[in-house]
Amino acid sequence: MEQDHLFENLSFSFFDADDYKESAREVLRTVFGHHDFRDQQEKIVTEVLEGRDALVLMPTGGGKSLCYQIPAIVRKGVGIVISPLISLMEDQVSTLNEMGVEAYYLNSSLSREESNEIEAKLRQGQVELLYLAPERLLQPYTLNMLSSIDVSVIAIDEAHCVSRWGPDFRPEYMNLNILSNKFPNVPRIALTATADMESRKIIANELSLKNARVFLSSFDRPNISYEIELKNEDPETQLLNFLERFDIDDSGIIYCLSRKKVEQTAAFLVENGFIAYPYHAGMSSTKRKKVQQHFLQGEGVIVVATIAFGMGIDKPDVRFVGHMDMPKSIESYYQETGRAARDGLAAQAWMLYSRRDSAVLKHLIRKGTRDRTQRKVEEHHIELMLGLCETTRCRREVILSFLDEDSPEYCGNCDVCQGSLEGRELQDVTDEILLYLTAIYKLNQKMSYETVISFLTGDESFRFHEYTSLPLYAQGQGIDSSKWREIHRVALTCGLIQVKFAEGARIALTEKSLKVLDGKDRIYMRLDTSRKMPTLTKKRAPKKKKQVRKRSPKVVSYPREENYQLDGEQRSLFNKLRALRSSIASKRKIPAYKVFHDTTLIEIVKYRPQTQAEFSKIHGVGKAKLKKYSKKFMDLI
Repeated sequence: MEQDHLFENLSFSFFDADDYKESAREVLRTVFGHHDFRDQQEKIVTEVLEGRDALVLMPTGGGKSLCYQIPAIVRKGVGIVISPLISLMEDQVSTLNEMGVEAYYLNSSLSREESNEIEAKLRQGQVELLYLAPERLLQPYTLNMLSSIDVSVIAIDEAHCVSRWGPDFRPEYMNLNILSNKFPNVPRIALTATADMESRKIIANELSLKNARVFLSSFDRPNISYEIELKNEDPETQLLNFLERFDIDDSGIIYCLSRKKVEQTAAFLVENGFIAYPYHAGMSSTKRKKVQQHFLQGEGVIVVATIAFGMGIDKPDVRFVGHMDMPKSIESYYQETGRAARDGLAAQAWMLYSRRDSAVLKHLIRKGTRDRTQRKVEEHHIELMLGLCETTRCRREVILSFLDEDSPEYCGNCDVCQGSLEGRELQDVTDEILLYLTAIYKLNQKMSYETVISFLTGDESFRFHEYTSLPLYAQGQGIDSSKWREIHRVALTCGLIQVKFAEGARIALTEKSLKVLDGKDRIYMRLDTSRKMPTLTKKRAPKKKKQVRKRSPKVVSYPREENYQLDGEQRSLFNKLRALRSSIASKRKIPAYKVFHDTTLIEIVKYRPQTQAEFSKIHGVGKAKLKKYSKKFMDLI
């Protein structure tokens, strides 16, 4: 791989803290083309540059990669990046190479000769970043080789893969704790885009990062709007209605639960004039790679996929993510929708769901999961996901609450906040919620939700006879168990209760429940997704129904290219720049966004640089891209 090394005349071997900071800023400007760090990036980079471990939780599109790439370039030696997917490695290495960085990967896609060549470069100190899968890294040969060279930093990407209860569990990640002993003087940084409080503890413990400083950024993706609707008898027409909102050159991902549905949906879209490709684990690796290339390098491409597609895809201009079926957890939903709008522009996340989706997912879990505790965890996550679908609250608030982040009750950029419940009837279920919370408390917060429900209904399956003398026993028998499960789901979604799986899946009250118990908050349930809740007793007054009124939508504006205040002439130039970008990308056989993002093209249109000095000030233009592309784009201007 022949390329200029941008820093051959600079020595970054030994610095004090101020030198490190200035060097990091220089790399940020000259390599990555950014003029300022975002959020906590500079603090994280400094922490690692000064030789300390870090645990970074940052949303997709938040700039996690820079947090280890810059230290790897600045510090003496090679930066080791542990990544779970070959496609993810290849994409990041290709992006870094375009910026003039000496980055490589070692994986099963390389021949023995290619691997030997990279290993020789490693020993000669010619590599700045090396990407490895955990399996490759943990091989004795690889560990011995790395022990013989200078290692600047070890980055563990997608660190949530270490959690055995998570959706992306990789057993090999649990063995990465040996790195603390193998490389005691090398800073380690673990990164993930999604982890609740419990997962953060697991990551720190399993990776031996107990003394690492935790950097927690907001998980909010305010540029993504959320919309969830009930699946009707013609979901394909619902999908077409959704896709009509987008331009012909907008790319997106549509997720389906089964391979069969993936194939059917992709064929349906092709029949209706879309450029669409199926993607699932049943396809050959060659076919899957071709689909990835079409998606990354093309415009207006839709990939219809199972969850096999996504983690290794770093396409910044994905304008929509759709789900034809309900995902298995809020965490999965957050990850999958997070693949949209990495460029910071506006995008839409849309989902169809039905109660049947929940039943199918639970059936798959029971069929494929032997461990009882894991099965309970996964079923709990399905209940939470269904709760998000059926909620009367702001979607964003529910998602962020799941990730242990507080947020306003009204985001203005989800269907609930924008009036999707307008004119629909809601039922006040505060009394039922109160009864459920009180039962949890009276049972000393040590029972599972199934046991609490059997206590309330007086079911014969309730085995704890010492509690049957309580006045509350069987007070909810007028409501069947399925309805109490809905109440349980509402309580979960509202954050009133939590499940302690490490303690037998017992239900415990949260601080939020106190408002309801004190009569300061009322809880409503949608009637369009559920049968009407029976009253608890015949004597009680009829339940009040709440008629939802449309709230004035909050104005939420993001710089998507078509509404970025480009007038007719600017729009024309923007389209010409995109055409030039596509031509360059095609000749270089790289995705168009690796030449320049749309946000960079918009700045070029706005500022019309006439010299290289002016062009270098455009966001996203580093030294390598300035040298390769500036003349062609300025000639067009």
